[in-house]
Amino acid sequence: VSVAAVLVNAVLNVVLARLFGYRGLALGTSLAALFNAAGLLWLLRRRLDGLDDRRILTSFSRIAIASLAMGAAAVLIERLLSQWFAGDAFLSQAFRLALTIAFSLVVLGAGAHVLRIREFREAIALVLKRSGSGA
Repeated sequence: VSVAAVLVNAVLNVVLARLFGYRGLALGTSLAALFNAAGLLWLLRRRLDGLDDRRILTSFSRIAIASLAMGAAAVLIERLLSQWFAGDAFLSQAFRLALTIAFSLVVLGAGAHVLRIREFREAIALVLKRSGSGA
């Protein structure tokens, strides 16, 4: 599956970079990652003689909604910050990027909380547990 995903990634990156420039690279890499995940999920389903498809679909839907909200927030805040803090200087760009990432993560966290995404809560709990233990 990984070898196929690498090949899909290479083909998509070449094609999409020609169509969309550097943005095509991000899109191609994302689509290849989805291809990889779908292939691994298919193999896992075969190995385990099925999965809880309803739970997976519900989680995927919630995560997709939270991700779309985060993406929309990122676009919005980046556009606003580009107007408020215009300029191509490195520090201006770094400042805008840092604020965009921070705001986007807050929106993702809020969306995950509102949508009750169990995997997000579990990941946060794991990070807090590890950071609290000093590991």
